[in-house]
Amino acid sequence: MEDRQAIREHCAGLDDAGLVRALTVDRETNSAALIDEAGRELDRRGLTVEAVIDRVSVRLGRDRENTVSAAEAAALVNDEVPRGAVAAFTDCLGETLILQREAWGWVAHNYEGESYGLSYLVDDTEGARALLESFLGLRDWRAQAGEGHHLDEWEIIVRSEEADDVRALADRLAEAGIPHILRGPPFTPEGDPTTSLLVPAERREEAMETTGTGRRSVRRLHRLARERDEAGDRNGELAVYDELAETDAGNPAVHYNRGAVLLELGRPEEAAAAFLRCAGRGIERMEARLAPGGGGGGGLGGAVARTLGRLGSGAGQPHVPDFLVDAELQLLALEERMPQRKELLHGLASLARVKGDAETAARRYHQVLELDPEDEVARFQLGYLRASAD
Repeated sequence: MEDRQAIREHCAGLDDAGLVRALTVDRETNSAALIDEAGRELDRRGLTVEAVIDRVSVRLGRDRENTVSAAEAAALVNDEVPRGAVAAFTDCLGETLILQREAWGWVAHNYEGESYGLSYLVDDTEGARALLESFLGLRDWRAQAGEGHHLDEWEIIVRSEEADDVRALADRLAEAGIPHILRGPPFTPEGDPTTSLLVPAERREEAMETTGTGRRSVRRLHRLARERDEAGDRNGELAVYDELAETDAGNPAVHYNRGAVLLELGRPEEAAAAFLRCAGRGIERMEARLAPGGGGGGGLGGAVARTLGRLGSGAGQPHVPDFLVDAELQLLALEERMPQRKELLHGLASLARVKGDAETAARRYHQVLELDPEDEVARFQLGYLRASAD
């Protein structure tokens, strides 16, 4: 009798999701008495398992979460969804399946809270919708999903702000039958405009050759850039760096050298954009080193938890590589020629932040807000800097 009372009190203390968990996914490990009392407690609340399961939280892209029925959630997975679109579906137990539309099909990324599990490749829309229905219904969806992939074990072969260019390379992989995934928002920090192309580590060389980003191709282009520099052929050198900006986009030196050539050709605005890309790639590398584990992997583990404010938190002074110092000097000189440029101010603020110069970073973000009072990134960073100083 005492055991029954204890079980009754335990069930009364559970929330709706806890009762449903006891009656579904944990049912085989629970006693008959616990299952019976969990059902009774749900009845006392005027609820059924089906009613609780039918509460689905949905977030489309970076939009706010909305609560919909399971049928309404499944209807969002259809052939009209554009390439690159992302939607997060959270079931009544707090587990999330993020569905990402690719040109070849769908990717399903699984999270328990903010902890990344695995990703699954689904060939068609019908299969993706069926997988989501099983997930939301608390059925054995993993068996249905097939092989899982941990994307921290995949590798980035291209990263660029030019999403269309990255998608074009992805199309080459699709034609060659090479598995791949595009990574952009929300798997990058807010304000990060880059898109990355990921492939399984064991297919990396094949993928790079297929897309023309292989080591031999990149080395050849770097050699050609040096040859045109030595010949004084600035337009020819720029053409090579334009190509390298796509095929070796993660290399900060490519963007710095491209900016220097653009300056020589009298194109300061384009040069500023190149130096900003150099700074962005350099900051990404520093973030990867300072992230937990320091591996800088190309997958999704921890990606949702990443924030723009990770650097400059006051936890020691990180080493700033010389190319970032040089990029900052170029941007400072360009600021004198092109004052009141918001993108320049953002870049200089980020560089000050990674150097641990919170005072300069805050001043720059205040300048941004003077130009654009609605700039969310500047507001966020100022808040973060204030919190770090307290």
